Amino acid sequence: MVEMLGVLAIVGVLSIGAIAGYNKISVTQKTQALTDKIYYLQSQIRNVSNGNYVGVNKSVLLQTGKFQDEDFQNPFGGDIYVGPDSDGYLVLAVKNNAVIPSDACTDLVLTNWGKKGIFWGLSLGTVVNDVYFAYWNDTYPAQTSAAISACSGGDKLMYWYFK
Repeated sequence: MVEMLGVLAIVGVLSIGAIAGYNKISVTQKTQALTDKIYYLQSQIRNVSNGNYVGVNKSVLLQTGKFQDEDFQNPFGGDIYVGPDSDGYLVLAVKNNAVIPSDACTDLVLTNWGKKGIFWGLSLGTVVNDVYFAYWNDTYPAQTSAAISACSGGDKLMYWYFK
């Protein structure tokens, strides 16, 4: 009887370890998938719009036939918002923390988003003008401690800006 309890305890510990490992791998894969989608959308939208983002949105892009609805789906859940900002930059945004774990958020903030001139910046906030954290191409790379702090707690949006 005692031996059976020991076996059950070992199986339980191994199961917990396997579940934790699966969750970590799943978050890593979703983070990479979101990174790939941001790169893809930025590149394709730039080609379709010739760098003029006025009037660009999901509906307009779907009508071009070069995009599918799933291109705008966040792997963590929800949609990727697409549109211009008031300065003419392309903005791609996803809801952060409600669906993106903080470690994935930190990885996304610390990702090298490309060469200067195309990638303009990244910010976290509740709305575009209420920014909790931002770094722009002239302050890249972001500091790890600032990224961890910005990604912890709260329901924020994550915005990428491209020229």
